[in-house]
Amino acid sequence: MSFDIEGVRVPRSKKDEVNAVESGARARSGNAEVAPAIVLDEIDLKLLGFLLEDARLSQRAMARAIGMSPPAIADRVARLEASGVIKGYHADLNYAALNRPMTVLVGVVTDRSDTQRSLADRLVEVPEVERVDIVTGSSDLQVRLRVRDQTHLSEVLFESLLATPDIRHTETFLALATVEPDTFGGRLLQSLSDDLARRSATNED
Repeated sequence: MSFDIEGVRVPRSKKDEVNAVESGARARSGNAEVAPAIVLDEIDLKLLGFLLEDARLSQRAMARAIGMSPPAIADRVARLEASGVIKGYHADLNYAALNRPMTVLVGVVTDRSDTQRSLADRLVEVPEVERVDIVTGSSDLQVRLRVRDQTHLSEVLFESLLATPDIRHTETFLALATVEPDTFGGRLLQSLSDDLARRSATNED
């Protein structure tokens, strides 16, 4: 069980905290909406660390570990969820155990750049598509597939991807192995905590 973390930051000064509170509008970057970073304190970072280790950990257990009341912890978690720092909770699936052992990356070149967003929305509807990234470089999109075998891959490529309008060219890469850091979220939180401690020490001086 795990959960997703959206962009966060720690406060540089009291002025930063005020600006973050007053910045209610969502900024836009290209076609994507980008939420302003949320100001977190040390308690928020500790809560996120507990949830990264075990998303099913009870709020009562976190309250005991931090030394706060369960209602106060509940309010903190609710604020992190409402602000979008915690995007959601989910189970980590073993795709090989679900008969989808093969990971394939497909670079997609589109006919027109203004169709990339709508094309990505259509491609994520394909059952074998795990994710679609709109990217820079020689490809316009990168599609991540989970398939059974080469026969299944051929079916997805020719019957789903290449049959989709607006796709001009594809380049397929078979992933021989995937290495993902299990501790990335924890290392990020530790870095934010270290930044917070350094700024606090500087303010005290």
